[in-house]
Amino acid sequence: MSRPLRKRNWDFLRRLAHVVGQAFRHWVLACLLLLLLLTLAAEGPAPGDLNSGIARLVSPHRFDFIGWEIAAGWSKLTHAWVAPQRYMDATARHDFLLDYLRLIGEIRRQTGAIHQVYVDPAEEDPDAATADMRARLARLREEQRTRQALAEAILEEQTACTLNAAGFGVLGQQVPPVSLHFTPLPTLLIVSPRDHIERILALDLQ
Repeated sequence: MSRPLRKRNWDFLRRLAHVVGQAFRHWVLACLLLLLLLTLAAEGPAPGDLNSGIARLVSPHRFDFIGWEIAAGWSKLTHAWVAPQRYMDATARHDFLLDYLRLIGEIRRQTGAIHQVYVDPAEEDPDAATADMRARLARLREEQRTRQALAEAILEEQTACTLNAAGFGVLGQQVPPVSLHFTPLPTLLIVSPRDHIERILALDLQ
């Protein structure tokens, strides 16, 4: 075998050994990292932890702020494609919005009346006593749901016009545009000791 050929073979073997050595070192490092991850203890709440226990119990009833934002944005987007308020004159918009506000007032009165029955200690069966009232409340809320998007759009445009007239517009437009969405406020669950007032935990609920 000639010397140049032996030199090429030797260079090839040396490069191969270098590559194999690098691969072996990387494999060993990966195994060590995997072993380290497997031996690490995961951080988590202690067994019987009050906060985590309550959070698990109320998790189906938590208020989803991100979901609310997505749903509200989608509702605005889909309604903007149709925009039925553009085909209503000023009088029709005014009357529609007042009717919607009267509907909201009726829903509040009906809800208050139902609550009064449930807190009455003399009422033995509040479910039966409020059956008709709750059915009417459900019909009112369904009517509110069908009217809500249009009422919001009318109120948005009226507010934008008022702001433009007061000089708060940019080239006749509001930046950012006026946008609102009616929704029941979430309730707040507060956990406190019995013997003194202290806010241990607070969770937003539907």
